[in-house]
Amino acid sequence: MAKKPAITVIIPLKNTAEYYRDIKRLEDCFYSLKKQSIPFGRIDVIVSDLDSDETYRRQHEEICKKFGVRHIYTKTNDLWNISRARNVGIKNARADFVMTTDVDCIFAPDFIEIVLRHMAKTRWFIAG
Repeated sequence: MAKKPAITVIIPLKNTAEYYRDIKRLEDCFYSLKKQSIPFGRIDVIVSDLDSDETYRRQHEEICKKFGVRHIYTKTNDLWNISRARNVGIKNARADFVMTTDVDCIFAPDFIEIVLRHMAKTRWFIAG
């Protein structure tokens, strides 16, 4: 049985013709998570894709597959709702610790390790 992830990182995302973020930002964010001081296999990354246009959705899926990241697509005709995208990610989290970030964040190599150490020390979670 695989070891439980140390943390779930949720990246809410929506790309449409009107609301577009350069796809390279997602890839750069993944690279920074891959270079963490804890193994990437211990980081459960979820891209919570809230109603991106089909072309962009396919690009997201390809990049996620390349990095071994889960891509969860939610179809809706509503306006962009980052809270909803985060909640979809939280519902699908595999780790006890969860954090959300933006698609354009780049992390220092020890960022996740520091976050986990701080969370464990302050017990910022609710045990289920």
